Amino acid sequence: MSTTEIKQAWHTLDKKLIRNERVTDQNLRNAYRTVNSIGLFGVYREKILLHYNRKLLQDIIPVFVLPFSQYSLDENAVQCLRNAVSNLNTNLQPFVSTFTLMDNVCECADALVERALSQLQAAVVLHLPNSNLPTQFWKDCLNEIGFYSRSQDLHKISTLSCLTETISTLSKLGIYDRVLKDALIVALHVKLREHIHAVAANVFDHSFIEEFKSFIEHNIRYFLKLAFEESIQESFLEAVNQQLNYILYFEFGQLRIEELFRIIVEYPESTPALEDLKTSISEVDQRGFLITSLKNSMRRRLLHPGANTTDILTQYINSLRALSLLDGYLIGPICQPLRRYLRGRDDTVRCIMASLTDEGDGSELSHELHVQHPLSLDSSYVSDDDDDWENWNPLPRDADPDGRRGLDVISTLVNIYGGKELFVKEYRTILADRLLSNYSFDTAKEIRYLELLKLRFGGEQQMNLCEIMLKDIGNSRRINELINSEWSDTYPKPNFPIQAMILSSQYWPPFKEDKLKVSKEIEEVLSNYRSLYESSKGMRTIEWLPNLGVVDVEISLEGGRKESLSLTTTQASALLYMEKKPRCSVEELANELNVSMSSIRRRLGVLLASGLIHEVEQGILEVCEEGPSMASNCQEQESFVEEAQPEIHNDGEQERYLQYVKAMLTNLNALGIDRIYSMIKMFSDPTTGTLISQAELEKLLKSKVADGILVYSGGMYKLPNK
Repeated sequence: MSTTEIKQAWHTLDKKLIRNERVTDQNLRNAYRTVNSIGLFGVYREKILLHYNRKLLQDIIPVFVLPFSQYSLDENAVQCLRNAVSNLNTNLQPFVSTFTLMDNVCECADALVERALSQLQAAVVLHLPNSNLPTQFWKDCLNEIGFYSRSQDLHKISTLSCLTETISTLSKLGIYDRVLKDALIVALHVKLREHIHAVAANVFDHSFIEEFKSFIEHNIRYFLKLAFEESIQESFLEAVNQQLNYILYFEFGQLRIEELFRIIVEYPESTPALEDLKTSISEVDQRGFLITSLKNSMRRRLLHPGANTTDILTQYINSLRALSLLDGYLIGPICQPLRRYLRGRDDTVRCIMASLTDEGDGSELSHELHVQHPLSLDSSYVSDDDDDWENWNPLPRDADPDGRRGLDVISTLVNIYGGKELFVKEYRTILADRLLSNYSFDTAKEIRYLELLKLRFGGEQQMNLCEIMLKDIGNSRRINELINSEWSDTYPKPNFPIQAMILSSQYWPPFKEDKLKVSKEIEEVLSNYRSLYESSKGMRTIEWLPNLGVVDVEISLEGGRKESLSLTTTQASALLYMEKKPRCSVEELANELNVSMSSIRRRLGVLLASGLIHEVEQGILEVCEEGPSMASNCQEQESFVEEAQPEIHNDGEQERYLQYVKAMLTNLNALGIDRIYSMIKMFSDPTTGTLISQAELEKLLKSKVADGILVYSGGMYKLPNK
């Protein structure tokens, strides 16, 4: 073979492969054979690959990656990526077709097409920038095509055509994984999260796990089959399915954890949501996030002065039940702040015992009392030290998932204080209040509760005292029947019926002492009752506590109208005195009834509010013959206040009002500005200074909140916890 023929063959190859000029396939094959016959084909192959690599890096790849680096969200991602892939394929096509022809002419184990595609893949990996374009491409495709439609007209949608064409081209070039694979999972993640939130957010009475798994298995799989056409492999679908199931448990778990506070509030109606969350955290462990999130929600929404103790207890009880269903080990770390906060509230024990013995709809604990479990006391609940790591021991592997704290709600509440003594003592006080306000002398319900409490708390001494208190009520009913049948000429029957509760003083809690002075008519009736009691009981006598009584009165008003009211003995005595003297001062009334100024002002508040009496000027009261009229009374009170609102200028008066407010908050825990001001008007003494206006009072209280002396939350003022 001559040198001229070799040069001609070499020139033909350069003409086609280097300069991209037109050469017939026959001439190209002859040139391949000539160069290959003298053993120079390997040299020329390296030359052409070097040329291809230079063109690839200098011209083809920069054009391909430019849309990725310059993409903005206002562009059409589907068309943008499709054009980029189409241009890449067009620029590569001359090389690919020529390399294919060379591989066909000269069989070689190291095929040119494979090496060219390997160089392309390496260049894409090296130069393709991070971009939102691939992810947005999938998102736009998902939005256009959707998961739900199974119409036979889907192939007519241009987006689907662009999608399948782009995937097919990238797959043939071997760069699909680098360009679109990860973006597919990201886009599906976003769409699945949006679907979860759209369907399940704020819906707690329905389980969604299986519904979402079916959505992945059918709807998303259907979309993938449309996108990849016949080229999709079952192994790929299974891999995507596994990833999406992980995303499902993670995202659904995140959603339910963020909603867990509300889920607990709505328990037990929200049990399906708890079951879904239990499944989610068992598949993807998010317990750490759950504990942190729920504790923060409770601190922000519950553990503050504006929250009612009853509401906190209700949430605590629901938390115990809900978390036991979810994972018993979560109770300790989540409920510890709740226990500590409840232990710091003054009325917690009273609220617990009131709920235990209340059959109303609002009671969370009444039905728990009927469950026959002895108390399980655990002093570790009292400790505020969560860092005793040196003495910590892990629970055994076969331990009860509900842990040593169990599901006995009453025992858990008692363990907040480490013992039952406070609860038994508080129950005695509650029982006394209930018995003294129960004028029907019916103790059947209280006897039943006492027996249930004795089964729970044991036969403590305080429980024995409660039994005696209940016996006193029963004995009082019999004594009243006996004495009311023994009125005689010596002890004439009174003009009004009288019922007495005769209490064994040593067995009842101490009573508030208020030496109320009743009228002579009532005093005579009480004295006669005492004499009849002494004659029937021998060595026993009774000491009256008139301030604890209740009087049913009928008031005759102008126009022949009559009003029936149930008043305390102090209120009834005040009305009886003002019947004789319709206009009097508060000081005169207090002296006549032998009660303090503050006490008489507090007790007259109901009469003032009802319109039976009104304050014609500061400290002067007058009977209102027209009778109860809330609207007219309020108008008169407001007009009087507006006429007497001089400004206060000295610090001494401000300090006096602040002390009033502190005393109110000490006794009543939390009050709004309207309630505080109405009480100040009632209790203030006009001789000690001017009356503060409500605007000035609010300004004063806000300044004390800023100084840390008071706490303001939820429209209520409260003293800070010490």
